[in-house]
Amino acid sequence: LRLESKDAQGRFMDYIRKLRAAKNLMIFERDMSLASIEARCRILRTTFSPNLIVIDHLHLIQVPGSSQYEKITEISNRLIELRKIMGCAIILLAQLNRGSDKDERPPRMSDIKDSGAAEAAAHRIVLPFRPIEDFDGMPQVGPEVGQRVSYDYYVMQDACRDGPIASVRAKFNSAHTVFLPAKL
Repeated sequence: LRLESKDAQGRFMDYIRKLRAAKNLMIFERDMSLASIEARCRILRTTFSPNLIVIDHLHLIQVPGSSQYEKITEISNRLIELRKIMGCAIILLAQLNRGSDKDERPPRMSDIKDSGAAEAAAHRIVLPFRPIEDFDGMPQVGPEVGQRVSYDYYVMQDACRDGPIASVRAKFNSAHTVFLPAKL
């Protein structure tokens, strides 16, 4: 957003304001500790029931603990409890290691940074992957790509407790920050 013109920034912020008014979208940027996230959710629960909570991202959540593994285990366990209290889905975003980029391969669960406990607790794990070439064989990475608006992705469900793992083709429209079904 910083790289966009002031006019484009204004249009985007107007869109977010309209979305927030129409869909009860609330963004809390200052809640960085797990305790404050839980407290904010419980307060919200008294006024309305959200359908979805999105936490961006796992490695920024502050929680006491000696090792990264212990911290992520604590976060995973407490978010399971919070999901039950809130009665809605929680999406927890996490950073991937760069191993899949270096090897030019699709990401796997093991590429999620320090996430053994998160993998064990997750109901579903979804990994986006943008291949080097689009579905028509044209390059999608490198300086020759330029100001491309649409990118081809695979959206892979790498773990699912109540169903099979799967992969679908999708088009990512960067102008509108949305994934759309890819035409086969």
